[in-house]
Amino acid sequence: GGTGPDVYELDRFTVAERAAAGVLTDLSSFGAASEAGNYLDFAWKEALFKGKPYALPFDTDARALFYNKDLLQAAGIDASALDISKGAPTIDTIRTMANKLNKKDASGKYSVVGFVPSLSQGWHYTWGFAYGGSFFDANSCKVTPDDPKIVQAFRDMFWNWSSALGVDALQTFLSTYAPTTPPLPTEQDAFLTGHIGFVVTGPWVLSWFPQYKPNLHYGITYIPVPHQGDQPATWAGGWSVVIPKGAKNAKGGYEFMKYFAGEAGQRVYTKETQHMPTWKTLLTDSSLFQGDLSLFVKLLPTAHSRPALPVGSLYWDQLSTAQDAAVRHSKDPAQALKEAASATNDKLQQYCPLAA
Repeated sequence: GGTGPDVYELDRFTVAERAAAGVLTDLSSFGAASEAGNYLDFAWKEALFKGKPYALPFDTDARALFYNKDLLQAAGIDASALDISKGAPTIDTIRTMANKLNKKDASGKYSVVGFVPSLSQGWHYTWGFAYGGSFFDANSCKVTPDDPKIVQAFRDMFWNWSSALGVDALQTFLSTYAPTTPPLPTEQDAFLTGHIGFVVTGPWVLSWFPQYKPNLHYGITYIPVPHQGDQPATWAGGWSVVIPKGAKNAKGGYEFMKYFAGEAGQRVYTKETQHMPTWKTLLTDSSLFQGDLSLFVKLLPTAHSRPALPVGSLYWDQLSTAQDAAVRHSKDPAQALKEAASATNDKLQQYCPLAA
């Protein structure tokens, strides 16, 4: 005990926060800055604090809408309308389809719900970006979760959607088929077991299907948009590798990181996991992206990313609290998001301005 690792993995959007807290090693002395051009731009920016590199980016992802073709067919819905070649469906289109999938058992509890927008990767960022909202204003160095477009996203996708299904009935369904603490084992995932018709999630689930549900007939399309013709939105996250402050063998750690987060390591990882690389040249190697993974690679160039802030995980937690309040109807979205802004900006101000 008492011996920290030389290298560990860190959710990339929290790098600035950990660096600000003084627990990460600045990688400048190892020449990390010269690696910048090898990585996707947003991923590299997430690895910086005050313009200095504190991490090497590792994998990335994106989000899309998955749907169960068998459930749609059984309800008499033509799933071909959702083909990704036809562009992003509207939220109204998905709502109309999803409502036809809702089923209740003899006791009046939901056994199938067509779509729960807050489930899996249906986060605050997901719908805020879908509505064209902005979560951070660089000029004022303030987070802006109270952007009217984000408030509207919360009202439509969390508050009103919950109302339509019934706030308590939805909570009962979620606690049965999609609990978060503790979560169910992967093979009991609500989409895999046919209790959910649509879900926003990421490419990692592609590796679940052959293992747990080889006969699942699914489709993938863009995250739905508020209005016909709107530009579809997605966002990308991912992991990084860092060296803790005071590591015994930082130099050896960095050598390992260069392999692990470099071309060779990311190539192996991409093949094994269906995650996507942040090493730019690998994204053009089509042999790495079998089947539906290629759809997600195509989403990357236009993907949004979370603001890389020294209060990144605090902001995430504040947004998640506001989201939960909207889903449960315990606080009006506008008020909850105003409070999230205030609590996050209070902590952010000490780091402003953020530029190097």
